[in-house]
Amino acid sequence: MDLRTFSAKMLGDSKIMENLRDRFAAVWNRFNSSPHKNSRDLYESLGLTKHPSAMLFKGPLGIHFSDSLLDISRIPAFVGVPPDLIEALSFTRSPEDLNYVLTVENLASFNRHCRETDDHGAGITIFSSGFLNPNAATVLRMLDAKLPETVKFFHWGDIDAGGLSIYQHIFDSVDREVYPHLMDKQKLRRFGRSDETASFRTLSQSVFENALISDLAEASRGEKWF
Repeated sequence: MDLRTFSAKMLGDSKIMENLRDRFAAVWNRFNSSPHKNSRDLYESLGLTKHPSAMLFKGPLGIHFSDSLLDISRIPAFVGVPPDLIEALSFTRSPEDLNYVLTVENLASFNRHCRETDDHGAGITIFSSGFLNPNAATVLRMLDAKLPETVKFFHWGDIDAGGLSIYQHIFDSVDREVYPHLMDKQKLRRFGRSDETASFRTLSQSVFENALISDLAEASRGEKWF
């Protein structure tokens, strides 16, 4: 359900939720234990957008419709699937043949990975666009449930307060471990820069307690990956 339809149906005015965005986010962040989000990220993670975005991904998947299968695994680069067809996704090769699932926070990085990495159909790459929206979360949980434990999950994102919060959000969305991809102290030291405005006070305690990312969180204080 898009933002204005939700607002009209629940509050009787199609623009109330849009006008109260900052206040709603402030209240949500105060009483919710999930990672702190700005109003834009919060609304997107809740699926409250004016125009629901297509989900971008690459991998051995297809779409079932009208008693046929559209195999999109052979399409170069990546494809976009509208929210209406998310539940029609299926594998075009045995799940046991897959090696990894990778979520990517940044569109530029997602583009380059999809175009420049030839994994011979052994992985699924998903553009997370920051915090997962409900559709992306549904797909990730579906993959988590259907893929064997031998398939590793990874996330590639920014090494700053926002990026680490997004990583933890994705980590908490599935029942298996999600490993950081190209997110380490070496990358931070090589490409980072001082950024005193980065507020690590917004990070949840779970980030610092996560053994896969805690050392990076500690090292990232006062630094920003870009």
